[in-house]
This record gives sequence, structure tokens and C-alpha cells, in this order.
Amino acid sequence: METLRVVQLDAITLNDQLSSIMKGSWQEVLHSLPPRFESTLDRLSEEIHLLIDAVLWSSMISRNSTSGQAFLDISYGPSLSRERRISHFALSLLLPYLSRRLPSVVGDHSRSGLLLRRVSLFIEMLSLMHYLHFIRSGGYSNLSERITSLRTKYDHPPTIGSMNMDEQNRELLWNLFRDGLLLVSPLGAFLYRKYQRWERKRGERMESSGDTVGCTVCGTETGVIPMEMNPCKCVACYWCVNSGERDVCVVCEMKTEGSKPLEGRKMGLK
Repeated sequence: METLRVVQLDAITLNDQLSSIMKGSWQEVLHSLPPRFESTLDRLSEEIHLLIDAVLWSSMISRNSTSGQAFLDISYGPSLSRERRISHFALSLLLPYLSRRLPSVVGDHSRSGLLLRRVSLFIEMLSLMHYLHFIRSGGYSNLSERITSLRTKYDHPPTIGSMNMDEQNRELLWNLFRDGLLLVSPLGAFLYRKYQRWERKRGERMESSGDTVGCTVCGTETGVIPMEMNPCKCVACYWCVNSGERDVCVVCEMKTEGSKPLEGRKMGLK
């Protein structure tokens, strides 16, 4: 049974994605190498990409299918001749590599380089026209399959009308998880508010439990940050200490060597 067009398109997409993942991993490895090795290997990027694509294509030898086709349980059939495999490799991998590499070897602006670019452009236009024909009528998904007469088939014919419940089970599990979060989130918010209120009351109790120290300079009862001056041990609020004369106690006018806050104490008149 020949495969549907959508399955063949999915196989092409999978092949491209696998190739992109492998090449992206190679780029990460390349950037982690010393600069001299990185520059050398960067000049061989086209050859390394060809090697990566060849490793992915090697499933044609063991399974008669590309890596993307193997994921979708389709292949070119159990009997695939050696000549067809070689032709498929040359048309799908080797020819695109040569079209990218040869112009830079012979010179981009030389007569041979311009000729190669025109040939590559003609092949690209032909591939585009063939792709549009495949979208409309089906058949061979690309030029290499048409030239080598390779048609994909199901390894195991699909059962028409069968229902796959995996997607529905995943949807049900997600809905159950979502509903559970909706039920638990109000309880979590309520407990968080309770915790904040308890922390606020605890802080007020700790603040009120400290000794009250009054400021004899401004006479405030609700000031904060009482400061103790050295060496006279006089206490005044932060604003009075910093608004007075530098290195002079604002209470006893004695020369000071600095001040420090009295932690855990609250300002208040005695």
C-alpha cells in the first residue's frame, strides 16, 4: 500500500529536523574547541555536514528507508538494489554538496563558477516545480525518488477506522492536573496570607518587646533607629545625630569617635 502525501511530507520534515539537530550539536562542540582547531574545522564545515547526513542516510542500508521514514514505519520496500541505493545517495546528498562546494573551489566569479551556479539554480527550480506537482497529485516526493523510481510503502499496513486513545488519555491527564491546580491554588493563597499575617504580628511583638529609649534632643516618642555615641554612651535618634555638628555629641557636646545603632530597640521618651 502506497503512503499518503501527508506521511511522505512528515518523513521529509523529520529528516530535515534530525539533520538540523545533529548539525546544531556539532556547532556547539566546535565552539568549545580551541580557536586554532575551530578555524580549521570551520573551513571543512561542508564536508562535516555531508558526513552527518551520510550517517543519517545509512539507515537506507539496513532498513531501506531514511531516518524520518523509519519513524513513520514506511520504507522503499524489502528489495532495494545496490545500484538504487548508490543513485539515491548521489542524488540526495552528493549532488547538493557538490553544488555548494564547487563554485567556491573554481572561483565564484569565474566562468565555471557562474555556469555551476546556473545549473544549481535550474535544478532548484526543477525541484520546486516537482514539489508543487507532488502537492497537487502525489506520487514521488522529490526528484531523486522519481529518477531512481523509488516509491515509499507502509511496512505494516495501517488499520483503517482504528482509534488511537493515546492523545485523548494525555488530554484527560492534563485536564485532571489543571483542575487539581485550580482547586489547590486558593488554599495555597489562603495559607500564604495567614503566614504573612502571622509574620507581621510576630514582628510587631518582637519590636514591642524591646526596651524603649527616648531621644532627649527632639523629644520624639515614635522615632526609629536609636544611635549610641562613643565614648560618652549618649543616645539620640538617627536624624538628630546626623543633623548635629560632626564628631560632637548632640546631647553632652563631648567629642565623639562615631556612633552605632542600638539593634532591637524602639525610640520613646522615658
